[in-house]
Amino acid sequence: METKIKPFSSLIVFFIYFLTQCTPGATDNKEQIKNRIQETYSFISNVYNTNTPIEHIQRGKKEADSLFCSKEWNKLLKSVEKTEQQKEGELGFWEADYWIMAQDFDSVYIDNITIESATNETEAIATFTLHNLGNQQPVKVAMTNDNGLWFINDFYLETGDSLKEMMKQYVKDNKQ
Repeated sequence: METKIKPFSSLIVFFIYFLTQCTPGATDNKEQIKNRIQETYSFISNVYNTNTPIEHIQRGKKEADSLFCSKEWNKLLKSVEKTEQQKEGELGFWEADYWIMAQDFDSVYIDNITIESATNETEAIATFTLHNLGNQQPVKVAMTNDNGLWFINDFYLETGDSLKEMMKQYVKDNKQ
């Protein structure tokens, strides 16, 4: 005896599959994140590769922070700056520039962007290769989505250490 349920159940299975594939989700997020990182480092490349005075580079870094980093990251940067101002004349927090993972720079660009995880609609981990001074360095960043736009929320050193956690500790250790 033939049943008429099979075509209907196949249609339901197809419909569920269709919804999961067409609903904006991880695949779209991954593409958005890749595009945002590319946009970020296009801006960074323009700042660092223009042979301009250091003052211009400092302004460009601050602009990049506000355009491409999370509110949480920027709030923490301000805390670090305030702490450094209180310790005037002493060695500061930054040993290297987190945008280029170095002190010196020339021909800065990135490639090989990979999204390691996009666990939900608001957080992701991405890696890419940073090229600077003829060297290649793997970089890992945490991304956060704020109102549909992805921002860098943390940079990780090659050791795996979180710069955000290191900044928090620096501020805590130097409270007066």
